[in-house]
Formats: sequence, C-alpha cells, structure tokens
Amino acid sequence: MSMIKLLDKVSLQGTASLNEDAFASKDNFIALVDGATNVHEEGFSPQTFAQTLANNLVKHHNSSKPMAALILQVLQEIQRSYAKEKLKEKLYPSASMLTVELKDNLLTFHSLGDCTALIKLTDKSIIRLHDDKVTQLDEELIAKVKAIALEENIPIKNARNHITELLKVNRQKQNAIGGYWIAEPTGKGVSALRKFSIEASLVKTLALMTDGFVAYQNINGFNDYEFLTAIKLFGAKAISHRIAQVYAKDADWSTFPRLKERDDATCLVLEVDH
Repeated sequence: MSMIKLLDKVSLQGTASLNEDAFASKDNFIALVDGATNVHEEGFSPQTFAQTLANNLVKHHNSSKPMAALILQVLQEIQRSYAKEKLKEKLYPSASMLTVELKDNLLTFHSLGDCTALIKLTDKSIIRLHDDKVTQLDEELIAKVKAIALEENIPIKNARNHITELLKVNRQKQNAIGGYWIAEPTGKGVSALRKFSIEASLVKTLALMTDGFVAYQNINGFNDYEFLTAIKLFGAKAISHRIAQVYAKDADWSTFPRLKERDDATCLVLEVDH
C-alpha cells in the first residue's frame, strides 16, 4: 500500500509577532495553511484561524467526502464560533490553503490562494501548482513602491508606507470576480477551489510551501528544478534561515523590493513510498 512520507519540514516565523503558517497531517492527508489578517488588521488572530483550519481539516477528513464539502464544513464551524463572539464579517481573518491526499494510487491536490506545490516526477520533470493572481497584485504594488521611492528619493522600505490604502483595496478583492479566491469563514471562496490529480506512481518527491519560503527561489532566480534541488541539497531549515539572513542584510529593501520585512516560511518535503 502506498503512503505519503514526510522527508523534511520547516516553519520559520517571519518578522511579525506570530507565525501565521500552520500545517497538520493524518495518514495520507496533509493540509498547509498560510493565515492573513483582514484589511483592518484587527479581530480574531490569523494564527489561530490558520491552525484551527489545518487541524480541523485533518480531524474531519473522510476520503469519501468531497473536499469542497469538507472545507466548507470546517469554515462554517469557525464562522459559528466567531458569531458567538459577535465578530463582524469584515474583521474575519483569511488564509491561503493547500491540501494533498493519496487515495487509490492517485495524488489529489486542492488549493485556494497562493500556497505552492512543486511535484517532481520520475522522469525528472516538474509540475508547479500555484495561483498567480495574488502574486500579480503584489508585483503591481511593488512596482508602485519602487516608483514612489525613486520620485521621493527615499528607501523602498519607507515608500511602502505610501501604499497602505492600495493594499487594503487589494485585500478587498478577495473572493470576488476579477480578484482572487481564498479561504475565510464565510466559505465564499470554496466555489473556486482548484483541483489537480496525478497518478502517484509517476511522482518522485513533492514540496508544499507558503509564499514566504518560495522567496528563496525568487532571491536566487532559480527555476523549479533548481529550487527543488537546493531544498534537497541544503535542507528546508537551512534555506529558511538563509532567507532571513538575506533579508536582514537588505535593510532598506533596495536589493529585494517587497511589501513586508519577512514573511513566515513553511515547507513540507514529501515522497510517495510505494
């Protein structure tokens, strides 16, 4: 009987007060979640939301239940708990999420948001699963920040404060046509759940990552094959610490323009044990 085997893992907190990444697993099912605050940056903790979502997806997982139904069930449970606290919907946290399940020699991935899966096949080719919409929105804002920094003759880190309202506008595009789709307690994004399946016998290794860990690929300009090779060679923990070192040296954000000091970085490296 085939099984998913965990080879390596890391979850390094970024520069925020809490690590908002979370993951959980049971048997041949794994859930990775990257929490985010609401546009008002208040309300319930995105860390608690992310961990509750990951844990409850695993807790309630049933291979005979459609994934969309499972996600909706878990999100609605969380929403009911928020309702007891009389928390307004606009103060709900949200999260990107990625799950993988092995059943009947089939690996099936489901995702909302910008978590990334890199799947290395036995023929050494790589399949990349990633929703580029949030990345595109961020890149547009980074371009604006760079322009402001140039015009005002100020560091990019300082120019970031000039686009706070634009960041809020982008956040308001979640779960809307023309925007991006994400997990949050109302479950509105579940209708846009992304799915990908592949025969497990074709898969050699895979890595599930939050965007904070994928930063290493962007820093080095690696293609997907080079990135997976680096993870295997150096290990996920060493790479996460390397990201922290590189960003710490780039104090004014001029070498690597970005929208936050450093994000949480989580990576799960897996293989299918046939």
